Amino acid sequence: MQPAALYVTVTILVAFGSSTSADTTLKTVSDGDGPVMLFVHGSISDHRAWDPIRAAIPMDRRAVAYDMRYFGKADWPDDGESFSVDTHVADLIEVIEALDAGPVDLVTWSYSGEIGVKAALQRPELFRTMMHYEPVIGSLLSGAEAEAATKDLMSRFAPAVALLKEGDSETAALRFVEVVFKWDDGAAEAEPAEWQEMLRQNGRTLPIQFAAPPGHQVTCEELAALRTPTLVIEGSETHARYSLMAEALVACLPNATLQTFEGYGHDGPYSAPDEVAERLVTFAER
Repeated sequence: MQPAALYVTVTILVAFGSSTSADTTLKTVSDGDGPVMLFVHGSISDHRAWDPIRAAIPMDRRAVAYDMRYFGKADWPDDGESFSVDTHVADLIEVIEALDAGPVDLVTWSYSGEIGVKAALQRPELFRTMMHYEPVIGSLLSGAEAEAATKDLMSRFAPAVALLKEGDSETAALRFVEVVFKWDDGAAEAEPAEWQEMLRQNGRTLPIQFAAPPGHQVTCEELAALRTPTLVIEGSETHARYSLMAEALVACLPNATLQTFEGYGHDGPYSAPDEVAERLVTFAER
């Protein structure tokens, strides 16, 4: 059995614009002792999304997860105007340095995939391996197939968007997750209460994430210089847009491996944590 997680607060100083700065505290949890495997969560979630997978990581590794800025239970450091991929990239780099953890085996899921890639482009020495479950990097998509896949997925979000416009971010969070996981409407309410609570609490991030500036758009040409050993996992049952982004990332990276997780979609880390953990450890130990 895994011991209780050790809670650590990490104070981050990040420049906003050109002249001002602000401190914020990011909650971090850690189990085990050894090489660091650092987990970065996706949208509408926080460090708790990784609890089942971290529990399956052998104790001779230090499995660390943290709440990205604006996510989790903590009060926001501002009104959300600094929410962006680039802010989260800077925070990720600072977390690794503050924990004296690098080089790490980085694990991302969905939204955090772009964050991890951008951080590695800036500071490759901080990353020993990178493992991305269906990374969302829209700038790598082009062509009619990608456009059709994007339109299809966006159209499915319409009911959740309507709830957001009504001010019901908590229910909207459940509906968004049902879409990305390809679940039936209302299926999220049948899941464990603790997981529903995490989604509802993080629903407040949806409006500011949608309003966030796109920041620097990663290109395939940039990625060609990133030689960090990388595993990209896509679910066999996922949305076409997620598959296209996973495959595009692998095509751009010179040292990447693509695995297909049969029987699962974007929900793989949630629905099959033990199997995903095994893939992560196997790749990190290669």
